[in-house]
Amino acid sequence: MGTLDELQKLIPVIRQTLSLDEGVMKSIPDDLIMLAFIPRDYDLPFEVARELLRKYGYKNYEFFEFWGDQVLGLIVVQALYERKEVSELSVYHNLKVILTGNSILNCLMTNKQLCKDKDFYTKTCADQFEAILGSIYWYLYYKLDYKDAFEIIFQWYKKTWDFDTIISALQGRGSHPCVRPLESPKKVIYSHKFKAPKLIYRPVEHQSPTEEFSQF
Repeated sequence: MGTLDELQKLIPVIRQTLSLDEGVMKSIPDDLIMLAFIPRDYDLPFEVARELLRKYGYKNYEFFEFWGDQVLGLIVVQALYERKEVSELSVYHNLKVILTGNSILNCLMTNKQLCKDKDFYTKTCADQFEAILGSIYWYLYYKLDYKDAFEIIFQWYKKTWDFDTIISALQGRGSHPCVRPLESPKKVIYSHKFKAPKLIYRPVEHQSPTEEFSQF
């Protein structure tokens, strides 16, 4: 990532890009959003690290990445269940593996221009995706005591990260930049049990972020 000052200046852009400037999401602190982008090996200034530790117990995204990974899995399973289109456990499993995997999370972050060029083929972008999810859920549930925190973040995820559009693209009923069917096959994920043709998912080629995010 770039300097801390550069990241702090990008917080308003990140808020707007991820719809964190609307409704209850406005209450998410800027420094918590910033924390979701700070890797475990980043050398923070002492005062900043101490303040993050005081407020959140952590000075990088590692804890929130772990938390977000767990929340994401439940979100994806619930979202698939609500569509009433999957009837076989193996299809649930294959879809969950793909929709929570590093490849598609990297692509989603890059598609929203929140990921550096050099990080596209690493875990960094996926880790940040999960850290964003985890930090939001943690703050809503544990700091603001929203008992419906999961439902809030569930609806935010589906809207912000184009879940229904991705599923439709995988079914051959539309398109999404992070889904490409049939050419260059990698893995069959659907069967007749999904009420859709067999389709293939693969990560799309890297798309460069805007210059504004090039340092992250």
